[in-house]
Parts: sequence; structure tokens; C-alpha cells
Amino acid sequence: MTRLLTRTALALLPLVLAPACYEREDGCLDINAVNYDASADDNCCCTYPTLSFSVQHRMDTLVWQRDSVYQTTDGQWFRLLDAAFYLSEFSLRQNNQAYRISDSLLFQVFDSGGADTVDQYFTDDFTLLRRTTTSLDVGTFSTDGAFDQAQFRLGLSEPANRIIPALTPDGHPLRTQGDSLWLNPQDGYVPLYLVLDRDTLSATPPDTLRFTRSEIGDAFATSAGPFYHEPGYNLALKIRINYLELFAGVNLSNPDINAVRNGIAANLPNAFSVIP
Repeated sequence: MTRLLTRTALALLPLVLAPACYEREDGCLDINAVNYDASADDNCCCTYPTLSFSVQHRMDTLVWQRDSVYQTTDGQWFRLLDAAFYLSEFSLRQNNQAYRISDSLLFQVFDSGGADTVDQYFTDDFTLLRRTTTSLDVGTFSTDGAFDQAQFRLGLSEPANRIIPALTPDGHPLRTQGDSLWLNPQDGYVPLYLVLDRDTLSATPPDTLRFTRSEIGDAFATSAGPFYHEPGYNLALKIRINYLELFAGVNLSNPDINAVRNGIAANLPNAFSVIP
């Protein structure tokens, strides 16, 4: 009898000790996060979905090649050597409500007089799109569902245009750039930068055009959906730039460069589209 009781006790011992040996696991228990882990015991370290874009550079239906010669819809030949754009204020609209990136960052900005500096928080979805850019990582975007419209600003808002480039974090798109995409405290950042051969004659030097916020104004590119964001997954869309649209109806041979600039600035919103 004693042996039987001993054997029974030994058999039950692992069951008694098992709870004491179990180690709880940390993991994300938010179903809206991309690293959701249903097997976790304690909620920790959730990573939320991001909005990103792959970028398509086009001359109408052709992939833009830097050294190629193209013809406008008005029959003028030109060569586009370089291009850069600042984009910001990305949003997707759902039931007449706009949803934006949730990331924010503290920047130092010039005051309205350009003489003093102050601290100010901004939604940190500033991006710099160059001719070599193939993708844009915009930021955290957790709202899911179907959206009927996508929109972003061409350039920066007036307050953001006063952010001081030398005081932004290293590697940030608003940091000082080698090709002078910031002008001065009054004009701020260059929303559109182009290097353009307006004819095909080798003796003609290219025009370098740095547009200011006052030329572009509060311009937005808007595209109709639908766009669908599945809960718990990153949202990846496409931005297509049709550079021919920049020059539609613009007389590139016009000796009045300001007239050329005005035409390009007016065309800028039509050059962009967002594709699911």
C-alpha cells in the first residue's frame, strides 16, 4: 500500500509543478497591429500599419529616361534632366472624413518675421520625391476600411515652410539638400525643382527652375478610389507622375521664362495620380 501511494504521488508531481515552470510570453494583443500574436499572454511592443507608395515616373505611357528627348502635346521637343518634389499632408478620405498619418515630430521654425526661432509640432509625413525615387515611406496609418479618395499637398503648408533645415534630424527629407531645395527664411522650401532643356540644340544651356511656395500656392493632388486597407496590414499604394502633364499647353520656346513657370505651376496637380 505504501509503495502504491508513493508511485501515485510521484506520478502527480509533474502536474503539480507544471504551473510553476510556465513562463508568460510578451507579444502584441492588438488585432489592428501588424505583429498581432494571439498566443501572447501580456500585451507589449505593438507595431502598427504604415502607408507607403511605389513611384512610377512616366512620360505619358513611357518610362521617363533622363537623357531621352520627348515631344509635348503641342509638338515641342524637350529633354527633362532632373526633377524633385516636396510632398506632405497625405490623407485618405472615408465617408467625407480625412484620415492622416499619426506620426508627429517637434521641429524648430522661424517665426513669421524670419528673425527668431520657436518649437512647433507637425505631422511628420514630409517626403522628398526625386527622379531616382522608387518608393516613399510616409508613416504610420492605422485606419482600415474602404476609402474613396487619396490626397496630398504639393509642397509644404505655410507654417511648415518655415521649418529650419539645418536643425532637422540627420537624414530627414527637410534636412539641407545639396541641390539647394531651401531658399531663405522668407521663401522656405522649393516645392518643385526642374532641370530642363527646352530645345534639343547642344549649344542651348538647360534651365534650372526652382519654384517657390508663392508660385505653387496651396496645391493638392487628388485621386478617386476605391482604396482598401485591410486591418493589421501595411497599406501600399502607387504614385504615378506623368511629366508630360507638367508641360501641357506650355509654350516651352517662349523667351518669357516667367510665362513658362506659370504654366508649369498651374499644371502641377494634374501630373500626379494615386493608384491602388
